[in-house]
Amino acid sequence: MTLETILSFMSKRNRQLFLISICLLIFLPSCFAPSYAYTELSGENGEKIFVGKKVYGISYDKVVAFITTDERTIDPDPKFDYVFNNPRSLVYRFTKDSLVIYTNRPCVIPEGFKSQIIVRQVEVDDSTLHTLLESIGVNGMRGISW
Repeated sequence: MTLETILSFMSKRNRQLFLISICLLIFLPSCFAPSYAYTELSGENGEKIFVGKKVYGISYDKVVAFITTDERTIDPDPKFDYVFNNPRSLVYRFTKDSLVIYTNRPCVIPEGFKSQIIVRQVEVDDSTLHTLLESIGVNGMRGISW
C-alpha cells in the first residue's frame, strides 16, 4: 500500500494529522540527541584518560558521568569504564598519575579498566560535596555538573 492510497482513505483533517505525525517521527528524535562533554587528563608518563558526561532524555534529565581510557566512548561500559549513573555532581583532582573522584554515589570499580593512572573514589555526603563544588578551580579541583 502506498502513502497516496493510505491518504485517499482519510479525511482532510486526518491526513494533516497523519503527515504532521510522520514529520515529528522523522525530525523530533534529532532534537533530543544526547550531548557529550569530555576532559582529557594526561599522566606524567603520557598516558591519557578521559572524564566525560552524557546528558540525554526528553528533558535532558538523565546523566551518565564516566571515566574511560577511550576518547571515542559514547556509551560507557561498566566492565571497562567507571560509570556514575545520575550523580548529582562529581568533583575530582588529578595530580601526576592519580585521579581522585569525590562523589555522593560511588560506582562499581570496573574489572576491565586498564590504566597506569590510579583512580580512587571518595564517598562524601551532600554537604561536603557542595563545599567541594565551591572549591572548583582552587588547588587543582575540577568538577562535572549539569
